[in-house]
Amino acid sequence: MIKLYLWLNVLVAYVVFIDGIILKRQNGKIRRNKILYFTTMVEFLWAIISVFILFFGNFPDEFLFLPQVFVAYNVFGWFVGFVLLHKSGTIVDVSEFKVSQWLVDFCILFGVVYFLAGSYILINYDHCYSFF
Repeated sequence: MIKLYLWLNVLVAYVVFIDGIILKRQNGKIRRNKILYFTTMVEFLWAIISVFILFFGNFPDEFLFLPQVFVAYNVFGWFVGFVLLHKSGTIVDVSEFKVSQWLVDFCILFGVVYFLAGSYILINYDHCYSFF
């Protein structure tokens, strides 16, 4: 089960990276985009799975770094999003909201670093030789 989590973790890191690239191409504007909706949903579901892993997973301590960092990244993103939304005043449509460029760059950087960290742990994991 740990190996499956690690493989999915690497895929989610790639999704985070793609999400940031899409926002960068749209200059931080959240436009109606099926790919952006998909990536956001994957990230949200992975945050829930990561919380579940932290509380109920039977993982070695060295692997808990990945769900801890992902949950922290999401809480940070939700907090910053809330602050930016509060500062921008009343927004009727989500497409009017613009994500700050530094936050978009942070998302891209997080995706790359999280991908590298997850890949490193996956490659060096030798306790389990199957996916389940």
